[in-house]
Amino acid sequence: MPFNAGRTFLALGDAVHAEQAFRRTLALSPRYHDAAVNLVDLLLQTGRVAEAQVAFDSTRQVGLSSPLLDFLEGKLAFVHGNPGAARPR
Repeated sequence: MPFNAGRTFLALGDAVHAEQAFRRTLALSPRYHDAAVNLVDLLLQTGRVAEAQVAFDSTRQVGLSSPLLDFLEGKLAFVHGNPGAARPR
């Protein structure tokens, strides 16, 4: 699975290839939670907020839910200047 390659690329500081690996993983398995979390987080860390939002929305569309995704939802709300939009759990 390309997910492991993505984690390796992240460890090596290669965000471009890590992103590609996480996206490939999600293309093969859209409900792969760890790939979704890592992709959204990577996009946020690299300042690509709009792309992070799209990736996050995709996770919710396929029915993924977890405390990590809730946390990322809060981060997205904060960077959009709307911390009140983060839903309490």
